[in-house]
Amino acid sequence: MTKSSGSLIARVTADAELIREALAERLSDLLFDVLTVIALLAYLFSLSFHLALATFALTPILVAPIVYFSRSLRQRAREGQQ
Repeated sequence: MTKSSGSLIARVTADAELIREALAERLSDLLFDVLTVIALLAYLFSLSFHLALATFALTPILVAPIVYFSRSLRQRAREGQQ
């Protein structure tokens, strides 16, 4: 199966355009999400500075076991599929 060079160039150009559009959309989503997090953090600290600090201090302690067990579960699931 051979394709003409014009057909290949058209396809590469179209693919590059799709990638550019997808990246532009993702970057705008990322910017919006970052601004949302900043606004929510500002609001959280404006409500109660001490409670916000306590929350950030406890978050790693609460997240660490979740990460550990999820990795362990994922590894066991892979072993079970083999």
